[in-house]
Amino acid sequence: MTMRWFGPLKWNVALVALACGGLLHITSTFLAPQMAKSRAAMRIAIDLPPNKMVVLPPASAKSQPLPFMSPDMRYAVCRYDAGSGPIAVNATLADKGWSFGLYTLEGDGFYAVPSQTTRRTDVNLVLSLSPPTDRTFGFLNFGRTPEQDASNVTLPQREGLVIVRASLKGQAYVNEIEAYLGRATCAPHRPG
Repeated sequence: MTMRWFGPLKWNVALVALACGGLLHITSTFLAPQMAKSRAAMRIAIDLPPNKMVVLPPASAKSQPLPFMSPDMRYAVCRYDAGSGPIAVNATLADKGWSFGLYTLEGDGFYAVPSQTTRRTDVNLVLSLSPPTDRTFGFLNFGRTPEQDASNVTLPQREGLVIVRASLKGQAYVNEIEAYLGRATCAPHRPG
């Protein structure tokens, strides 16, 4: 009776089941991070008005718009939508530890500007979609192309997030930091 269970037909079934289980495991391992990333960025994007910079309240253990937000940082966030035309973004990185980043709604960063240690850094960019004739594969079209002006950024997707991070030096600097973040803008581009 045991010989029939381990016969040639049963081994084939066991090998096919093992291969299918392995493929399912590998597929779920690769898909899980993609699903988790998109939920985090989408969660904050849903609550933001399009093309308007919003200074987020201080992060705490009980209130964090995004996971793992540092309580010693302040954030200004804009959900851009370039479907109606280019978006102008302006921000000042006032001190060391500040940063400016552009992200897709899946949470993938494609453009970043760190602060300079010796001086303020002004970021003035125009975000736009490339014309359909210029488009290649999405991963080849991120950021700036060689023939493009440094202040123009080609977007990989119509919608995404602009995040300005400001490090807190202490409670005495909170008003100054909030003033810099409050002056950051994200609005439809008006040429001229």
